[in-house]
Formats: sequence, C-alpha cells, structure tokens
Amino acid sequence: MKGSMMMRKTLLLAALMLASVWTTGCGDDAGANNNITTGEDENNDTNNDGNNDQNNDQNNAGNNDTNNDQNNDVACDQLPALEEPSAVALTYRDQDRSDESTYKGGYEGGRDELLGGVTITLQGEGGAAQTATTCADGRAGFGGLEEGAYLMSADLPEGICGQRNCMRRLPQAIAEGEVKIVTFGDSVPVQGDAPFFPSRLADLMAPLATIDNQNVAVGGTTSVAWLPGRQRFEERLMPQVPDADVILISLGGNDILAFVQGLLADPSVLNDIPALIPQVEAVVVQVVENILETVAAIREVNNTADIVYVLYPDYSLATSNQLWGLVNTVVGAETVSELLEVARSSIPEDSGILLVDIYGASDGLALDDYLFDPLHFNNFGQTLYAEEIFKALGGVLVGPSPLSFGERTPLGLQQQFSVK
Repeated sequence: MKGSMMMRKTLLLAALMLASVWTTGCGDDAGANNNITTGEDENNDTNNDGNNDQNNDQNNAGNNDTNNDQNNDVACDQLPALEEPSAVALTYRDQDRSDESTYKGGYEGGRDELLGGVTITLQGEGGAAQTATTCADGRAGFGGLEEGAYLMSADLPEGICGQRNCMRRLPQAIAEGEVKIVTFGDSVPVQGDAPFFPSRLADLMAPLATIDNQNVAVGGTTSVAWLPGRQRFEERLMPQVPDADVILISLGGNDILAFVQGLLADPSVLNDIPALIPQVEAVVVQVVENILETVAAIREVNNTADIVYVLYPDYSLATSNQLWGLVNTVVGAETVSELLEVARSSIPEDSGILLVDIYGASDGLALDDYLFDPLHFNNFGQTLYAEEIFKALGGVLVGPSPLSFGERTPLGLQQQFSVK
C-alpha cells in the first residue's frame, strides 16, 4: 500500500514537472515568424542515411507516367561501380506493406520486388539536374559528386509511397529557383538554442535555391488550436499557405499534457496506471485526426505543397534527465516508445503526408546530450532535427556542412524509395 502511494506521488510529480515545462516554458509568447534566406549551422556523422523523400497530396508515390512494367526493357542488370563520392537510390515494391518511414521498414531481400526502369533525379546547386535510371537490381547512382548540397527524387510507379518520402512539389520548386518552407505547431520549432531547426534546414538547402523560411509555430498550442476556423489557423498559418512549397508540422505533445493535467483533478485515477495507457493512446489517435482535418483544409487552398509531419524523438532515452527518469521509473520507458509507435502508425498510409521520423532517428542516442530542457533542443538537437528533415526530403550533402554543433557529413548518400 505504501509502495502504491509512493508510485502515485511520483507520477503526480512527473506530470506536474512535465506540465510546468511544456506550458509555462512554451506559452503563447514563444511563437516566431522568421524570414530567412541563409544561415549557419552544421552536422557531422550519419545516423541512418536511409531513405529520404516524400509525396504530399494524393496516394501516388510519384509522377506515374512511364514506370508500369519496371523490369521490362531495363538497360542494365546491375548498377556499375561509381566514382566516389557517389549517391545511390534503391527502388522497390514493398510487398508486405511493412514500410512506415525511412527508419521503419526498408528493402527486404527475397520478399520485396526490386524496380528497374525508374527515373531518379539529382538536383544540385541552383537546381541543375541530372537523371539516371535504375537497373534490374533497383539501383541508380551518381558518381564523382562535387562538394555541395543535392536533392534526390524518384519517379515511382503508381501506388502508395511506402517510406513516406516521395516528394511532389519540392523538386519542381528547386528547379524554379525558390522554395518557401512554412513551419507551424507547438514550441519545439521556437524554443531551445537558436537558431531553431527551421533556420538550420534553410541553411542546408540554401545552395539549391533561394529559401523563404516562415516559422509561425506558437508555444503551448495543441492540435485543436490549429484546426480550420481557429485563430491560429486562420490568422497565422493560412496567410502563408497559398504559395508554400513545403509545410512542416510539429504537434501532439501539448494535447497529451492537457490530458495529463485533467487527470490531476482526480489523483485517484493513478491507482491503475496500466488502465490509463489506452486512454493516452486514444489522445494520440485524436491528434492525428485533427492534423488530417488541418491538412485537408490546407489542400483546399494549396494542393501541391509537400506536407510533412515531424515526429518527436524518444524522450525516454533522456535517462539522466530528472523528469524522464521519473516517467521511466513509474510507467516504464517502453510506454513512451509505444505512444510514439502509435503516432507513427496512425497516420494513414494513403494520406500523402510525408513523415520525418525523429523517433526512429533517435534510436540509440544519448538524448540528454541533445536537450536544452526536458522537452526542447539545444544546439546539437536543433542540428539533428534540421539534418533529419533535410534527409527525409531527399537531401544529399557532400563535403563540409554549413551547420555546427554535432554536424554530420556526408548525408543522404544511400536512399530508398518504395511503393505499395
């Protein structure tokens, strides 16, 4: 009985600490509206140079004109050796439909079908493009790359984009010379060490085109606050939407905190912690439904922009942090991970929403080294976020990074594109 009471007190303390950090630390005055062309920050080492690109709008995994019978009349059986540094794309059909992101899934030999005859495009400085066609082994590549930033994209056959990295608008915007990136949501994009990750992403992409970076996120906001008809949506987001090329979303954390704060009104519910988990999972599913409603309204105004959900990292990995240490002790580190798994799998695969899987990218990281406070990111975390978004959008980096604080290079040299 004593132990049970101690557990409830511990959870109550953890919930109060979490609510304090996220709500006071991320109040409405934490918003930002930045207009940036270039900046400075960097990235080193690669965490999973996996598969980066996404499709927005509709269920198609690409622009499906020419790739129906992929392996008929393929010009080569196997990708020949390339001069280094090189960037290589692998294309395949996800036969068991197990792909969920660039970190969840991936090509499985003997199960998935390799796709030959797929056109891969690599855009470089100023949008200059070169193309290659995948061989029967599903691979195409570009060798002897000069230092700089690139963007890789795939013209996949008709179907659903398996790894949620099939872009539609961004390659075209780069070819036109200007890219507008809009970020909205909670405090994660506007708190911690500046410059925040949207600015660092702009720095990574600056060699490809002129980047207009509009960060309109507001600390303390829930997914409900950005629903159509609400003030944040109508007055802050919508003015930026008509000419946006990429729209980044960071939402969900405050919805969960609002639920936790509701529990504090009746601490007796903490007598049965396991019974609360399905309720929290239901909150996560509702967040996804709210995001889908917001996305639908965005597409009524702009149906070509690449819309990207940025999934949170696995905060349970911050084992040295007092708050997350308490949470892990009371409910178990696996519970935090399970909630993020629910979020990742709840986004309908046919929604056309691209996914930046920071949860997958954080696997194995000492997350304490990336945190400014229990929820927001220091310079190393801001750089990690920017790099992961860059890779998920198909970014390739060869040579020095424009970023600093744990910057990684090269980036994106091996990418995968799948269709279901």
